Amino acid sequence: MSEKSCFHCGDSIIGKPIIAKTHEFCCDGCKNVYLLLEGSDLGAFYQLEKQPGQKPSNARTDKYAFLD
Repeated sequence: MSEKSCFHCGDSIIGKPIIAKTHEFCCDGCKNVYLLLEGSDLGAFYQLEKQPGQKPSNARTDKYAFLD
């Protein structure tokens, strides 16, 4: 079984991929960013670097602690 990666961010696609214009995405967020860039004639963004989208890797867990 080969592991698929998201066209936008490069993360592994778990389960069924989300497809838009022949590209596979890990989530609706990545798909929507791609569609927004393509729709704004900014598709060259993906020619600058392969899978250039980045997700926060170390999100703060205490950011909303005051709400508890």
